[in-house]
Amino acid sequence: MSAAQKESAWSALGAVWSPAGVAKARNVMLLQDILAASGNGSGQRSSERFSLSVFGTPAETGTWGFRFEGHHLTQSVAVRDNSIVSVTPSSFSALPNRVPSGPYMGLNTLKDEEGMARRLMADLSPKLQGRARVGDSTPYNILSSAGRERANAKKTGLPASELSTAQRDLLWQMIELYGVEHVPAPLAAAQRARLQSGDRQAVHFAWYGANTPEKAFGYRVIGDGFVIEMASVDAEAQHLHTIYHDLDNVLGRSA
Repeated sequence: MSAAQKESAWSALGAVWSPAGVAKARNVMLLQDILAASGNGSGQRSSERFSLSVFGTPAETGTWGFRFEGHHLTQSVAVRDNSIVSVTPSSFSALPNRVPSGPYMGLNTLKDEEGMARRLMADLSPKLQGRARVGDSTPYNILSSAGRERANAKKTGLPASELSTAQRDLLWQMIELYGVEHVPAPLAAAQRARLQSGDRQAVHFAWYGANTPEKAFGYRVIGDGFVIEMASVDAEAQHLHTIYHDLDNVLGRSA
């Protein structure tokens, strides 16, 4: 992507991302340069290797959409009759999630996505931790990959109805981190309504592995109409994959 194309893409994405969403996307892209500088994929990885694709013809009537994507970043937007109807699949992933050295040392792209989930798991009683933990080891990757969005939406783990008020609040902060924080204010209310449209007490939190800092882990948050996942691809929880799906509106397609 040329400099001019990149600025054009950022201009378009600024209309559907909040400042926090733009900053997170830029960090994910920057990590490609950090990897290349470390010798990982040198000559292949670059913050320039991202693309903006438009599907259909942008217009005030009819249906169209666009996708911005590259390594560890996928953002899809569907528009119908001049209204944004879907912002999923959405993924901000990271490698390395915690930059250990160099000019960007300390950059932690998915700090909140990891930290909130670890805090929630740690705050549960041992009995509830056992209910939430659905596997002693972590999946190698997220389960709800492309084409399998609804195949892995079974509610497993611990229901929100068994959490304390503070724990439920933290769970919903996590959900909004994936589904609301990265969109601009005019779209945030609609996104929040989509997430809350089902039975909030029946949202389930599922955990994989131990809860040890800088060790592999994974989690899923499953609601009536959405699924959120994070999974470590490595033993040190430096290579993290995430996904957020609006199950009733994948790529703007109603279920």
